[in-house]
Amino acid sequence: MFNTTEGAHVEITNVLQRLRELAVQSANDTNVAADRTHLQAEASQLVAELDRIATQTTWNGRAILDGSFTAKQLQIGGGVAETTSFSVDSARTSAIGTFGLSSDPNAIAANAISGSDLTVSGYLGSATIGVAANASVEDVAATVNANTGSTGVKAAAITKAKLRDLGAAEAISFTLTGDAAAAISATMTSVSDLGALRDAINDKAGVTGITAVFGSGSSELVLTHGTGKDIQMTGFDAATAGNDIYLEALDENGVVLATPDAIKLMDGGTTAADVIGHLVLTSIKSFTVSGDDTDADKRFFNTINGTAAGGTAALAHVGMVNISTLSGAAMALRVIDGAMSKINTARAELGALSNRLDSTISNLTNVKTNSDISRSNIEDADFAAETANLARQQILSRAATSMLA
Repeated sequence: MFNTTEGAHVEITNVLQRLRELAVQSANDTNVAADRTHLQAEASQLVAELDRIATQTTWNGRAILDGSFTAKQLQIGGGVAETTSFSVDSARTSAIGTFGLSSDPNAIAANAISGSDLTVSGYLGSATIGVAANASVEDVAATVNANTGSTGVKAAAITKAKLRDLGAAEAISFTLTGDAAAAISATMTSVSDLGALRDAINDKAGVTGITAVFGSGSSELVLTHGTGKDIQMTGFDAATAGNDIYLEALDENGVVLATPDAIKLMDGGTTAADVIGHLVLTSIKSFTVSGDDTDADKRFFNTINGTAAGGTAALAHVGMVNISTLSGAAMALRVIDGAMSKINTARAELGALSNRLDSTISNLTNVKTNSDISRSNIEDADFAAETANLARQQILSRAATSMLA
């Protein structure tokens, strides 16, 4: 039965690997919408095949990978209590994937994250994650990953922000800070084309670690810091007092979430803004985070997947994979990686039990062999019978000797 399950797990891993290859292809912008539609067509068939394997892999007429094969007992000895129990996790597409919990990107006047201790409780255990005052998601991710061996929870961080709705086309300047601060200045010739500002920001990317690309059009820019440092703009200045531009927080896929607000930077008004990035915690099994500040501007986990002070991870499963869009392909990679880790964990657990049964068999064989030897010794050494036989033989021998004499 274990060998049958192992064979199915190997094939599931092969299918997941092919699904991941398709997601990697779809994540390239060399594809047009039609290409991604064709890739999704194969992906849908692969997902259907995964469910077929999970429901139709059977042993002795019973499905073993559909989630129903739980709390089963093996008799591993001759006594009543000499048993062991085991379960086989479901391999359905709705049950394998990645459990995730995301922070809420936020745009505020200045970083106000409070110093606190987050408690991350995963399937391997719990760990306290110290958060310093004014911490970035990069800081928290590094601490979470340092404790992955204790919790089973990993973290990734990225900061994205959008500059949009420039009020007037004229010279503007500000200080942009990521890894370090750099002065940015550009003369804008049109509010619908921020190309000059994009080039000015990219010219200082080696200092700030922040890059800029056009958003949905040339009238907006998407700024990215790849490791999750805050994106800070200070000292916004324009040729004309009152000219303004908006800085907006985005998630890892460049989507504006409902909770955070955009900051309106204005010459002569609010001239500073800070975008706190997107923190994504993932694991192959469910986990929780608690201990975050209850103040919306001072916490990471605002309203995503739970309470204000943390939350419970939600499962993004393989059945949800849709690689027909760029953001969907990016999410698919994370989901499929989690699914493969889940299958590998199941294989390891069953392999460990299989090895244990080998030892059980060897031990039972040893017990049986020695029991047989003991029984043989007892039966072959019936001293009363053997003593009588010896006396009988001695009498016959002496009688024969006497007759010969």
